[in-house]
Amino acid sequence: MNNNFDIIIIGAGLSGIALAIELTLRTKKTVLILEKKKSLKKDKNWCFWNTPNNYFTKKFENKWEEIAIRVKGQEIVKRDLKHSYLHLPSERFYNEGLRIISQNKKIKLLFGVEAKKIKELKNHVKINTNKDIFYGKILFNSIPKHISKNKLKQHFFGIEIKSEKPTFDKEKIILMDFQQKKDVVHFFYLLPFSEKRALVETTYFSKNLLNIKQYKDDIRIYLKSKFPNKKFKVYFCEKGILPMYKIKNQDTKRIIQIGTSNNWLKISTGYGFQNAFFNSKIIVDCIIEEKKISIPNKKIGGILDQIFCEFLIKYPNDTQDFFLKFFSGLNLKNIVNFLTERYSFADIFKVLLKLPKKKLILTSLSVLRKKINYVN
Repeated sequence: MNNNFDIIIIGAGLSGIALAIELTLRTKKTVLILEKKKSLKKDKNWCFWNTPNNYFTKKFENKWEEIAIRVKGQEIVKRDLKHSYLHLPSERFYNEGLRIISQNKKIKLLFGVEAKKIKELKNHVKINTNKDIFYGKILFNSIPKHISKNKLKQHFFGIEIKSEKPTFDKEKIILMDFQQKKDVVHFFYLLPFSEKRALVETTYFSKNLLNIKQYKDDIRIYLKSKFPNKKFKVYFCEKGILPMYKIKNQDTKRIIQIGTSNNWLKISTGYGFQNAFFNSKIIVDCIIEEKKISIPNKKIGGILDQIFCEFLIKYPNDTQDFFLKFFSGLNLKNIVNFLTERYSFADIFKVLLKLPKKKLILTSLSVLRKKINYVN
């Protein structure tokens, strides 16, 4: 095997495959993808808004146009035919991504190969693996960094369930069903794939994680409360921990972090599917134009995210009021624009008008002081 490549990608997850697809369709570079798993199987469900367009916005499995939020005894329902919420199971994403990649003879994907040591040299990068040594002119690394124990995280556990009789409203998703818990933000997420099948997730915004039994007890109690006398069969579980803080960029000339490790997730929501394709396009643009690879920082969006996450830390018991005002006072277009960072200054102004002013100002000052101290 020729072990020299133009580009090496570590990891065949969302960011790795999104970048490989973009390279496949737009360049003639030789590319090696190293994946430590022996195969790609269903391990999660991807959900994202239908805007902006990417390769998968027309290849979804489920689509909803009614979005509901349940908070403080109220159900707020939003509907907009131009803004829908899409679901794509990971195995469908993997299969389609691998199908596209396999059509390019210059792209090689190796399973069961784990990077052990990465060294950047003057003209290339050397990767020692459990199988062999490989060389690339540039390396894209999607291996997630360790998530800090002492910082805010979004952590969740979900199960896919099936009932014998029609149970769910398949036309409407429950984006957030807030639970009354002191000093912690906790809500459920319900995706009805059909009248008999759904994904239910228990989600927390907090620094401390729970054990698996606690997450499962959450879901058991929730289902018993919302669907009494119903029996469910569980046939898939998923879990995740997402950082709700900005990760320091550690890119070098030839080693570029992608995915979670380079802040491709929106820290206030955990959304990252659209960003994987948006950022991959920017990377390939730079490669084609022979420019330094750089993804512009969304400064305003980043600051607003930090303010929101600081608000969660300082005022967890006021978070439900925050979301109540956010979702009740805005239309779905404004909400989606804000959540996907495709907003205008008018959208930001509308959002700020709906939020609690005094505590928001205090939180903003706290974030500003931290930035000043960091610079100094």
